[in-house]
Amino acid sequence: MKPHLSPVCVFLAAFALAWIDPPNHAGDARAGPREEETDPDSDGDGLPDFQELLKYHTDPKNKDTAGKGVSDGQWEQRREFTYSVRAVIRVMRPCNGKALDDDYQDVRVLSENKEYVELEVVVYPLNSNADAIEGNRNWKKDCAGMKEYLSPGITTNWDEEMRTDLLRELAQDGIDPDTLTDKQVVEQVSRWLLRRSRCLSHMFCTLYVAFPNGKPAVLPGLEQAFEQKKGDPNWTVQQEFEHELFGKEMFASKTYGTCTSTAIYQTTVLRALGIPTRIILCIPLADGSDPAQVEMVDKGLTHPRVRRDALQGATVGGDSFVSHTTFCEVFVGGRWRRLNFTMLGQNALDRNYLGLMIKVHAFKDLSEANLAATWGVRYAKRLRDDVFKHNNPYCLLSVSDHFGGSASTTNPLAWQKNEQPRRPNPPEAKEHMGLRRPTWFGVGPRSAYNELVKAAKSRGGIDVYGYSHSAEHYRTILSKSQPGSTIVLLFSLDLRDKDVPREYQDLLPMPWAEIEAALKEGKTVQRAGKARKREIVLLAAPTESQLNKLIHSTRLLPPNRRNK
Repeated sequence: MKPHLSPVCVFLAAFALAWIDPPNHAGDARAGPREEETDPDSDGDGLPDFQELLKYHTDPKNKDTAGKGVSDGQWEQRREFTYSVRAVIRVMRPCNGKALDDDYQDVRVLSENKEYVELEVVVYPLNSNADAIEGNRNWKKDCAGMKEYLSPGITTNWDEEMRTDLLRELAQDGIDPDTLTDKQVVEQVSRWLLRRSRCLSHMFCTLYVAFPNGKPAVLPGLEQAFEQKKGDPNWTVQQEFEHELFGKEMFASKTYGTCTSTAIYQTTVLRALGIPTRIILCIPLADGSDPAQVEMVDKGLTHPRVRRDALQGATVGGDSFVSHTTFCEVFVGGRWRRLNFTMLGQNALDRNYLGLMIKVHAFKDLSEANLAATWGVRYAKRLRDDVFKHNNPYCLLSVSDHFGGSASTTNPLAWQKNEQPRRPNPPEAKEHMGLRRPTWFGVGPRSAYNELVKAAKSRGGIDVYGYSHSAEHYRTILSKSQPGSTIVLLFSLDLRDKDVPREYQDLLPMPWAEIEAALKEGKTVQRAGKARKREIVLLAAPTESQLNKLIHSTRLLPPNRRNK
């Protein structure tokens, strides 16, 4: 029998499906309307002062910072004082043109039809937005008028009874929102909320829920998929909703699901306290299940850190369905700020969260999104088509980065001490994915990969790249890895995916029949070997939770040779 692998469960998203409303890029004006009605623009170039200082690195008091007779607000000119990444991405509808521009990216619509939208996205990963977040003590008064982001919704269904219970519990734990700034409220309450509650990480039914007539219901035809993702197989549909979909009921039961559920939960609680909150959707730069898109990122980005993080974020999900709505956006200190679980000011660049994240939508309540009708159906039925040939309903068409001609070489945000941003091809770019360091290539389920990352950190910060078991990804691993690199094969029986391709079964240190027999007897398997000039470590367990524990207890994983 051929081996099977647990699927890489990266159900990190739910797309809100709405027809796109393209932004207007007239003249030098910054694209798209803003939620902030009063965002100072001292020099009148169409760029807010905040973004000129922290995103574009231009002079907010001079509309022509370069002194060349070109406004800073011009689409290309705004990139000349910093580092940026330009990508053209095709995204299955939905996509909301009014919600795409923010403190991390500029977006304009290149083309669209009934099936998809093609976007030009310019991301500014070297911003310092997080460092500039200051709390506002008058937040209750200043935000009182933002009722559309404070009012309860169908899923974010807080009421006065819940608010009373919330304030009582917070007081018992020493948190008084009336004495705190909005920044302190968001950070302290978010930590408190997730600490008081239990995450059922295997639960992900929101993708299959529609809202006919304003009431949640499983989309006809997706009942089986819904049943497979419930938190408890004995729960009714209504009980599942109470543990994953409705914010008030999640607060009462102290449970929540994956990132979509978390975002609903946080939004419900923060709105009840008076913090304007909405949910945003991000996708990675490329569909990691397509080696051609992965190669495009590898060749198109020359900044070594940005390339490494973008590659890892895109490929960690392997063949899975990957996007992310863990995020909320909260109105703190007079601006919309990203809130990722408990991290206020989450940057677009983060190797642990999609690598280089592209925001494609923002919505007030999950009920606004008809996600079951398209994304849910596509995932449940494993649909593919000529537009989106691989596992995700988005694809990268082109990507490149740009070191602005006027970018400062002393930029305090530069990640590399000797980096020369003015040089389009710095010497460091020749170092492929940072592979001078010891490197592990993990092949297995998402949760096991996360544990492998933790194990790597405990050994001195070894680089880890994650993939799933498919012929495409084995080819990628063998082409990207160097002789002597370690490939960690991770298996469990409780979740099944694809067979290990026949042409790569020589990488197994022992026959699969023996591995499977041991697992069915409730045993774990640890084996090390060598194949194709690579070090091979095989770790297998009957369940994914046992596999995660095995990763930390095994002695087969090599130490970081630099730290010997």
